[in-house]
Amino acid sequence: MIMRSWTLGLCAIAYLNGAAGVRAESPPPAKCATIDAPRAIGGTFLRSVNNRGEVLGSYIDIRLTTNYFQMSYGFYKTFDFPHAGFSTTSAAAWNNQGKIVGSYYDRKGGFHGFLLDRGLTIPMDYPGAADTYALSINDKDQIAGVYTDSQGKRHLYLWKAGKYMSIDPKGVRDLHMLGVAINNLGHIAATYRDSDGEHTYLSINGGRSMLRTSGAQTHFIVTGLNDRDDIVGNCLGEAPQSPAPCYLWRRGVFQRLTVSGSRGPVLAQSINNQRQIAGFYFDRGGMAHGFLMTP
Repeated sequence: MIMRSWTLGLCAIAYLNGAAGVRAESPPPAKCATIDAPRAIGGTFLRSVNNRGEVLGSYIDIRLTTNYFQMSYGFYKTFDFPHAGFSTTSAAAWNNQGKIVGSYYDRKGGFHGFLLDRGLTIPMDYPGAADTYALSINDKDQIAGVYTDSQGKRHLYLWKAGKYMSIDPKGVRDLHMLGVAINNLGHIAATYRDSDGEHTYLSINGGRSMLRTSGAQTHFIVTGLNDRDDIVGNCLGEAPQSPAPCYLWRRGVFQRLTVSGSRGPVLAQSINNQRQIAGFYFDRGGMAHGFLMTP
């Protein structure tokens, strides 16, 4: 069903320079809109924005049921995942053709990735994995995600032309993968944890460039990557009483993005080629609101 009723509001963005030791720049004023689904009782969550500015998200209704929606040019439509075995479903990202990837938890107790293409659901399971999560998709139908092996360790994978490939960083042992995103150039941004903490890198043609972080940014977790190699992500591990910030990494510079008026985590989920960033934040009462900002 297509509906037009949306609650759209302006939200101010407070910019803070990155931690000491990281080059900072003065960004121009940002544009930001708060997006609330009209039937949302338990919050609205934006998950992904494509290059046309179309948004993929979810909201919780009065029955405490999670509903998924697509929004385009002020119109939105809700939809259901057709796979009857879905128990708990989480959409992670979509591309410019409207193909959606995500994960679901089945009734037998395992996580599986999926690709939703024009109503057809394709389950995704890395061979031999205990759990599989599909987290990012580009316009070439290349999917990046995380799988858990039989020993409980997580690894990166790339699904390309119907084949799975493990793409763990070389030389890293005992890694625990946290976040990954892929763009239309095939570049991959990822965060992994080893015995020394979290590390974030951008991989281009097999080479790795580590993102220079300090302070709170050492907990930076990748959630989105565009074709300009701009990266968005969130910081974990900070003091619970302080709002967790999200960051935009652009040409070696971290910009901290904090929604004014938020009283909890601000979580960036996606960035498109126009540098529109989709995500959600929590207000004083603990309600989640979607946001779409352009730094």
